Amino acid sequence: MSRSSKLIGQILRQSIAHADGNETFPELTELANLGQLESLIDAASFHRVSNYLYLLWKDTEGASREVAERFALSYQQSVWNHLRVVAELAQLSQILNDESVPWLVVKGPALAEHLYPRIDLRPYSDLDLVIQPTAFPEAIRTLEGTGYRLLDSNWRLLATELKGELHLLSPLGVLVDAHWNLINDARARNTFRVRTADLFEGSRQVKIGDALVSTTASSDNLVYLATHACLAGGDRLIWLKDIEETVIGADVEWDRVVELAGAWGVRSLLGVMLERTRRVLSLPLAGEDIQRIAGGRSWLEVVRLADRLSPIETIRVEGSPSRITARATRSNPSRSAVELVRRSMSWAVARAGLAPRLSEQEQRLRGSAYEPFGDEQDRNAFFASTSMEGADV
Repeated sequence: MSRSSKLIGQILRQSIAHADGNETFPELTELANLGQLESLIDAASFHRVSNYLYLLWKDTEGASREVAERFALSYQQSVWNHLRVVAELAQLSQILNDESVPWLVVKGPALAEHLYPRIDLRPYSDLDLVIQPTAFPEAIRTLEGTGYRLLDSNWRLLATELKGELHLLSPLGVLVDAHWNLINDARARNTFRVRTADLFEGSRQVKIGDALVSTTASSDNLVYLATHACLAGGDRLIWLKDIEETVIGADVEWDRVVELAGAWGVRSLLGVMLERTRRVLSLPLAGEDIQRIAGGRSWLEVVRLADRLSPIETIRVEGSPSRITARATRSNPSRSAVELVRRSMSWAVARAGLAPRLSEQEQRLRGSAYEPFGDEQDRNAFFASTSMEGADV
């Protein structure tokens, strides 16, 4: 690992531990002398912690000021986006509540408003909703009928792969991710036992702007955040910060955490994210406790090895060993090992340019959900499947 990569990792870790003030670090001066400030800016953007650097250095001089100025626009946009989402929630809650649709707000504004000490520390790009699966088809039709534009149009892909979410653009220009299941990919979803109903059973009401909305309980939220992050690669510092803030600042009931993670079959995923947060952000949990939560230490050792090869805080691109290993995590070490081999081989084949050529139809089936493909029959098949599967989740 290069000296500049180590410096970048140290700076990012220190920055998210010092949300206020105008502290500068000696590592930043050394990084500037190496001509690597651009790499720091890229890394902060990748890890979604740019706002921390902006707030830390906006009133300083020299190299730190230069970095802060690069993030001024994105900082302003993130604050504006939050205010727009808050306004969106006021309208959205009225629409869904009038139709008696059971729904929850997850991530995004719920974290910014009720987990972090200030709203500008947790940037996000879209509004994530979880809708009770049996109510999902009618909820989407209701939103479409009130001015929300459904962006997904590849109904053949959606019906074939049974995606766990749809994307809509609101009249206010907010991107809304509507989930009927927390796991978007059907292959991964079938590996675990994630029940959407569990989140509704333990939900709580919070105020976001003028809207009183339901969101997940703190303990359930920890399991959800860890599961989502691990399946996405667990390689962004903001995801580790979410877990740290939840463990330290929220009222977490660990018996409930272990019970829910066990019921969902995601104890290994939870263990991976807790261990990464402990190592990178000094989360005050003992390694032995994390091993008990994870149900063993063998897979955690594999993940630790991957993290030594590509430390989370130094990652700036996708495709690292840490990312591949986290995404391969399954309910037990043997299944995780098989998935790791499969993913590693797929990555190697793709990197070598040896993937087989696909027909036009196969390309569209494996392509973007936004690319038009399929017809009304495929759309109806998708919604019928979500309702049917949702009756059991």
